[in-house]
Amino acid sequence: TNNMIGNRIVGYEVAWWTPGVFRALGHGRALGRVCPAHTPYGEIRDNVFHDNARWGIYLDNQFPRNVQRDEDGFLTDPSSCNTFTPDGRDN
Repeated sequence: TNNMIGNRIVGYEVAWWTPGVFRALGHGRALGRVCPAHTPYGEIRDNVFHDNARWGIYLDNQFPRNVQRDEDGFLTDPSSCNTFTPDGRDN
């Protein structure tokens, strides 16, 4: 989980874009060990995005779930990325 606190972003195409499904299985060392579209957000506060060409913030295809991760943020249970838990409850 990443925190986004106290940033000032000016003059970009999109100030902050979260492309959750762009690399849906991760990238590099994280490949197959994360599910970015389903990882919950951390703390988001005190940010200023202005004079950007399109959006200040674009939360694209993010569907946070109760993802089970270790202290490095890697999955401990890949099934925790699923829409439903094994007993049919919303994840």
